[in-house]
Amino acid sequence: MIYSLTLLLQAIIFFITLKIFTKTKGLTLIESLFFLLLVLNNVFVMQYLGNIALLTNILLLFCIVYTRNKEWMYALSTVSIVMIVNILADHIATFILSLMFQIHILESMTSDIMFYLLLSFIFALGIIVLTRKFFESNAQFLTSKKGRKPFTLATVSIWFVFYLNVVFELVSGNQKNIVELNLLFFAIILLVSGITIASYIQSIRRTYETEQQKLEFEMMRTYTNNLEQQYSEIRKFRHDYQNILTSLEGYILKKDYTNLENYFFENIKPTGKQIQQNNFVLKDLSKMKLEDIKSLIAAKASVAQEKNIKVVIEVTEPIDFINISSVTLIRALGIILDNAIEATETIENKRLSIAFIKNKNSIHIVVENTCLDDLPKLHVLKKEGYSTKGPDRGLGLSNLQELINSSSNSTLITKIENTSFSQTITILND
Repeated sequence: MIYSLTLLLQAIIFFITLKIFTKTKGLTLIESLFFLLLVLNNVFVMQYLGNIALLTNILLLFCIVYTRNKEWMYALSTVSIVMIVNILADHIATFILSLMFQIHILESMTSDIMFYLLLSFIFALGIIVLTRKFFESNAQFLTSKKGRKPFTLATVSIWFVFYLNVVFELVSGNQKNIVELNLLFFAIILLVSGITIASYIQSIRRTYETEQQKLEFEMMRTYTNNLEQQYSEIRKFRHDYQNILTSLEGYILKKDYTNLENYFFENIKPTGKQIQQNNFVLKDLSKMKLEDIKSLIAAKASVAQEKNIKVVIEVTEPIDFINISSVTLIRALGIILDNAIEATETIENKRLSIAFIKNKNSIHIVVENTCLDDLPKLHVLKKEGYSTKGPDRGLGLSNLQELINSSSNSTLITKIENTSFSQTITILND
């Protein structure tokens, strides 16, 4: 009875530490199902099949994470971390009780088992919180293209080493000296692994900072080019305006009012409507106080209008601060707008809308464009390396998602509804 209760509570501890590490709230129906299977596996399979239950625990915890995140590498590394933490906490609790009461709790299975579980849970809680803080502070490197695979491989490898040692413990009958020796071995493995991972993160960080400097230079060059383009448009307008005045002067001097009237309605008035339309489109953009963002939106809107795309820009209220690296945001918006313009220019109903919606604690950037009704499913579009332009061309949703993931306070939501394709970047300003 005590043994079954112990296994039940351990399954609950596994689940709680997993939820704390992933910071997911609530309990979905599918999560409830997998949690029930986890409990049954830990209570019944562990008693009859022993080591097999450790592997099925990993599988069930993986399914719980994957149903929320849909990223198998993240799910695998997360579950490995949670299992490593629980195994470590279990051994620390066992070692402390052995020192305090001169008993080996796993051999005695007395009423002290509740105190052992409480102590194990407290250690697991403390270690998982510290591990989560480390993960969050280095998320942009650990989840990047260069860091994701090595980090997943490292965590799975460490868990596998822990698993082999736990299996050895079970086979040897959970003897006190074996558990204590394993605890020392685990500490050494974690120390060496921690130093290795920290060194690797520093290497990625240096590479990232170098790339950021290059990107900042590139964005500054793009910003300058946008200004030059706008200046060129102004010069072109001045030149056209002078030609218009000259042509009007010719009709007036000849008093050719009939042709003057025709010339006005056929050539000048349509141009005035276009100018008015462009001014209307860019009217709300004056509320954007960040010059680099404003320049990028204005330039992309100009490109879209040249392709006869109807552009709508909305900025609900003045924006002078967005809590994200300007380089990251400009790159993300550049990808979204370039893809939107390219997708829209080939269809009949050409429409592109850009909205900046400012709330109390966040800013939502919504870009929506018309699209073909036969686009691939989202899970296909999000595959790494996939682009509607063909292999090795363009920047797909996988690249964009990685860019957004580099900022811990931003999220990206992509939706396809009939002939409408929208992407929403949400940035927390707190």
